[in-house]
Amino acid sequence: MAAVHPVESLQEEASCSICLDYFTDPVITDCGHNFCRSCITQFWEGRDTASPCPQCRRMSRMSTLRPNRQLANMTEMVKKLGQTPKRPNQESRCEKHEESLTLFCKEDQRALCLQCTKSQDHRFHRVIPVEEAEQEYKENLKRCLNPLRKDLEDLLKFKSAEEKKAEELKSETQIQRQTVESVFEELHQTLNKKKQVLLSRLEEEEKKILERIRENVTQVEEQSSSLMQLISEIEEKGQQLVAKSVKDVRDAFIRYHKMKLPGPEAVSIDLKIGFSLSYPQQLKEVIAKFGDWWMECGRTDTATQVEEAVQLAQIEWAQNKRGFGQSYSGRGLGPGPGCREKAKIGGWSVAELQIAEETASKNHLRNFAFIQNSEVLLNILWAQY
Repeated sequence: MAAVHPVESLQEEASCSICLDYFTDPVITDCGHNFCRSCITQFWEGRDTASPCPQCRRMSRMSTLRPNRQLANMTEMVKKLGQTPKRPNQESRCEKHEESLTLFCKEDQRALCLQCTKSQDHRFHRVIPVEEAEQEYKENLKRCLNPLRKDLEDLLKFKSAEEKKAEELKSETQIQRQTVESVFEELHQTLNKKKQVLLSRLEEEEKKILERIRENVTQVEEQSSSLMQLISEIEEKGQQLVAKSVKDVRDAFIRYHKMKLPGPEAVSIDLKIGFSLSYPQQLKEVIAKFGDWWMECGRTDTATQVEEAVQLAQIEWAQNKRGFGQSYSGRGLGPGPGCREKAKIGGWSVAELQIAEETASKNHLRNFAFIQNSEVLLNILWAQY
């Protein structure tokens, strides 16, 4: 590969990458690249905020452009070495005739010397000065570069917007993750409280039943003792039956007929605390329905649906006063999609809908904030079982 001439390197450094000509009033950007002041001003025209550098795409502002005096002085010196900046690898002399390439063939799209234009190959071709051809190519390149730079700028803006969305998503996800953890911690605490209440009731009921059983056992023991005493006395009188003891035997018969021992009442061991073997399964269904309602409300305009359901429920409530537990079966725990149909079929209670309306978000469950009142709703559900 042929080495680049030092003069050509200087001419390259003294050329603006936008207009491809020598620098005119060169300025330097924040990223360290140089452009003609008029070129960069035109390139950034219409942009009020930071704009991308045409070379490295780093953002800079018009107000931060600084004049590059040293580059301006160097450009003036380079101009004295040649009238036009030479590009790298540019042919300066004709290989065939060893003359300067001062002309350009439009048909063959190549630089020519004066002798080449007289040859049979180019005699009837359109030939123009090489400077004019260079200027045409510069204009064509500028027309090609501007749309490409605009497309690149649009892509960079889109990339920046998407990266900003990613950061916002991380922040929003963290907020909602904390909310979900807080909500389910609250539900966990509520369930633990209810568990302790049930265990306390169970213990109290056990004590009451055991007390009644002990009372029954004491009563039976006393009655058994009386019966055993009477049996022993009758057996003894039967063996000693003589004329003088007939009266004693008759008295024993009288006591026998008068003894009407009350039968002991069997004690039921049914624990009257509202808890049965099916309760855990029912509780699971309540929690599952609660979760379904929560997730469904997150995708709907709950406040509007609650308002519609309340109006329907008020009409039905006046006609059929069914409780929350009766209307629970066959529907969700709160107003979700199709709440109008649910209200007609399930019999929404006014109290239920008021609770749902208080806990529902006005627009949508952006941060699941309405679940902060979930303990209230869970208490209502709990009371139905």
